[in-house]
Amino acid sequence: MARHPIGRDEVMIEATLGVVMTTLTVDPAKVRAMIEALDRQGIDGKAAYRDQVSRRPRDWPPAPSLAEVMQPQRSRETAMREIPMREVSPEFAECWQAAGLHLQQQGEVSWLRAHLHPPILEDLSFRLGNQLFFVSLDVERLAPFSAATARALRTIADGCRGHACLMPMRKTSKGWQAAAPGWGLLDLVTSRPVDPPALCTGEKIEMSAWELQDFAVQIVREQLEREGRKLMSWQGNPDVDPSLWFVGDRGPEWVVVRAARYPEKAASPPANWAAIAEYCSHIGRLGHFASVAAANAKDPFDPSKGPPMPLWRGHGMIVSYDGLKPVTK
Repeated sequence: MARHPIGRDEVMIEATLGVVMTTLTVDPAKVRAMIEALDRQGIDGKAAYRDQVSRRPRDWPPAPSLAEVMQPQRSRETAMREIPMREVSPEFAECWQAAGLHLQQQGEVSWLRAHLHPPILEDLSFRLGNQLFFVSLDVERLAPFSAATARALRTIADGCRGHACLMPMRKTSKGWQAAAPGWGLLDLVTSRPVDPPALCTGEKIEMSAWELQDFAVQIVREQLEREGRKLMSWQGNPDVDPSLWFVGDRGPEWVVVRAARYPEKAASPPANWAAIAEYCSHIGRLGHFASVAAANAKDPFDPSKGPPMPLWRGHGMIVSYDGLKPVTK
């Protein structure tokens, strides 16, 4: 039978999980630690969290579900080993290009991923309105859909609160074409046709940790390209390090990217830096840290006018990035 907190317990709950009532953005990992701390004090932490969520202001972004909060976190090294690093043949690249052109002809999409550099979790991804779509091509003989592909696609779609889609492709006398009607997309779970415009709404959706990390990596990547650096690979999974590799003056160099949301002004390097450096040392010993901070472009930056505005998906942001900071030599 669940224990219902009263008296002293209520004070302890307000001192920990009260963050759910006073903060727009709730960090699942921090909430999980609070729940576990309450459990150690003989208080039903899960029941307390459900109660706090039920009293959260209704016009605020929804708090993470209890399932999201209690999901075990994988190690970054394990996550790195699970990222598909498959090779791309010239024929698949031709098919992939046709798929991208087909999607672009359907509507004004904003591309998130439109390249074939490894690692590859999804073949293509784009934003339409307030929704994100992650696409894996299903091409018999060239790239048949597999359980590993499904896991990779589900990982990024769930991390970004987006839609996981399959796109069957077939080769005809006119070249590669989408095998499904309309946008050519099928829902990963139900196999039913996906019509992206029908899923778009006017709702404001806050950027997930994965979306913000992917954006931060993009900022760093574009700066490196402007400096004339050749990129080797990059990825936006917040649970995987390093975030990108590039060719430096003395060979491969790697970068750990961290994103920060205002009012946090800068991100801190990870505590396990030595482990990351050791993991990367077989390719390159020179590593860098990059902090990318972001704020809503319409934020008044005045605490007297309320809490910081969330980072809404597809809306403008102000970015602070001071370049790479070498950490290892």
